[in-house]
Amino acid sequence: MTTPPARELSRGAQRVVADLQAQARRLQVARKLPETGAVPMFLIREVQQAFEAFLTTSGETIKDVSRRMGKGFSPSTLSTWRNFTSDAGADYKGDLDGHTRAINRMMEAYAQQMAAPKGPGWVETEAARLIMTAIKQTVRLQAIGVITSDAGRGKTLTLKAAAKFYGSAIYLRVRHGCHTATGLARELAWTLRLKNARTVLDIQHAIEDALRDTGRPLFLDEMHQARPDALELVRDIHDACGIPIVLTGTRRLSEAATSDELFFGQLGSRIAMSLDLNDHIRGKDGTPSRPLHTIKDLRELFASDEVRFTDDGMTALANLANLEGFGGLRLCKQVVVAATVARGYIDAKLVMAVLKELHGKLGVAHRIEPAMRRQEVKVA
Repeated sequence: MTTPPARELSRGAQRVVADLQAQARRLQVARKLPETGAVPMFLIREVQQAFEAFLTTSGETIKDVSRRMGKGFSPSTLSTWRNFTSDAGADYKGDLDGHTRAINRMMEAYAQQMAAPKGPGWVETEAARLIMTAIKQTVRLQAIGVITSDAGRGKTLTLKAAAKFYGSAIYLRVRHGCHTATGLARELAWTLRLKNARTVLDIQHAIEDALRDTGRPLFLDEMHQARPDALELVRDIHDACGIPIVLTGTRRLSEAATSDELFFGQLGSRIAMSLDLNDHIRGKDGTPSRPLHTIKDLRELFASDEVRFTDDGMTALANLANLEGFGGLRLCKQVVVAATVARGYIDAKLVMAVLKELHGKLGVAHRIEPAMRRQEVKVA
């Protein structure tokens, strides 16, 4: 039985913080340039080389960088700077030093964003990494992406984390009242702070005018609640604006989006990235071949001086997390929050006792415990 004292966890947390602070102090990608005066030509060449490497490793295009940097850095300006080979700075049409410094800062800011924590409550579990990868691929392709799973897999937290990473992104949760095309259009217009649009068509035109050619990612959460006309609105916005759109929800979303009966392939043909987390871990026989959430994931999720587990307690929690249709990580968090009123370590017996208090003895005995016994995948 492993029972690490709280002090060791605290020291580990201190090391992580110290490492992050050290990363923040040192340059990740950019070059060290003189604070004042002209930038020496050999350093300009180094920044150009770093920029080439940046484009290759990040997957960003010149057009992406132009959007990221804004006014004064059109694709043609960036391409001119990128391809400048003369040793005489006077031959450059524009502010060579200013452009070099700005591009250098942009690359460093990008690297710092990648290294930074992605938001409160977000932990980079295997499921979160899969979701984030799908989001990034959708944004890179400027397409529509659909991400589905049962409840409690971290879709919402990861989508919000991605919205922080892409600073210009728009996050919108489809709640009651905006599951129709009219409701979704009004909610999106409110999010974008658009005014003076009365009819639904006016609202749609205003949204398209605001988003056209901006490259701003649109993240729509809980889209399994959307009706077919709302999904058609999403398709229209994508076609008119050329922006990447990520939709998340339960499997019902994927079934609706790819339905030939509803859309005759018009929406499905625009989906360039589709990820079903539950199907991702299934083998050829249709049963899970590996856990979606590992013990390592759960330890990171509950890495706190105030929450400590025995080995069997953590295994019980991981088994619970991997049950489909019971709430996943959300159910685990509810159990842990309730269990922390007890002093000492959380063991398997306490996990099951709390579960019975939350969901009733009969509910656990008839539904959850049989599902845990049927679960064949090892979580260790």
